[in-house]
Amino acid sequence: MRISTNMMLNDTLNNVETSYQNYVDAQQSLATGKKLNQPSDDPAGTSQALSLEESLGQLTQYAQNMNTANSFMENTDTALASVTNLIQQARSLAVQSASDTVSNAQRQNLAYQINTIIQQIGALGNSKDGSRYLFGGQKATTPPFTVSNGSYVYQGGTVANGNANLTVDIGQGESIVTNVTGDQVFTGVLSTLTQLSNDMTNNNLTAISNTDLANLDSNLSNVTQARAMLGANVQRINSSLERNSAVQENFTNLLSQVQDVDISQAAVQLQSSQLAYQAALTATSKGFQQSLLDYIK
Repeated sequence: MRISTNMMLNDTLNNVETSYQNYVDAQQSLATGKKLNQPSDDPAGTSQALSLEESLGQLTQYAQNMNTANSFMENTDTALASVTNLIQQARSLAVQSASDTVSNAQRQNLAYQINTIIQQIGALGNSKDGSRYLFGGQKATTPPFTVSNGSYVYQGGTVANGNANLTVDIGQGESIVTNVTGDQVFTGVLSTLTQLSNDMTNNNLTAISNTDLANLDSNLSNVTQARAMLGANVQRINSSLERNSAVQENFTNLLSQVQDVDISQAAVQLQSSQLAYQAALTATSKGFQQSLLDYIK
């Protein structure tokens, strides 16, 4: 087959263009540190990288969810720890008040202390984590307790209304409840303390001994159970955070293998492609130095 000048020219220019593109690609890889700078570099690798990036994004979101949930539950437990201490103080006052050696005037003073505890627990019922109320369930933007005629009234979410639980996603298809509602742990305590104060005021020693103390013990057990549930969920989240971190590290390493370049290798490739491009230019310039007389011969 007779090879024309045009064919030689096209082949030569194609070689120069290919060498130049390789040189540009090598420059870009070294500059960005990435093997995949555009989908055409490696379609299969690009697809794998996109999948890994999506998974890493989900893992990052789960980690953020869990850290936020941990903060919320730790603040909840702190508030409930204060409630526990206040119930124990109230119980001690109740035991003291039930003694027939205590005068009526002294018992009135004990009732006043109980009323102070009621106010403290009522305030704890409206505790917040940032902008969210801890004990209002899904109605987390408004105070769960309001005061009406001297009594604390719960207005937060309830199980009956289906808006009690705050849940967060901590993994694929895995969620966890992060709260307890005020009606679960505060309403009973406040009712018991109010009755205790009334019984102290009325010097009803039988009710204090037989009913109020038993109710306080029940309230204390209820708060303890709520704290135990929170503690178990915090442990579960911490375990999930550890697993999440390990998976993130593995996926990050895989993504690096897919898209990151070996810098030393990339430097060698750049030098090699540069030499190839220069050689192609040199060969082209020499190949087309012949005159028209050379072709006539």
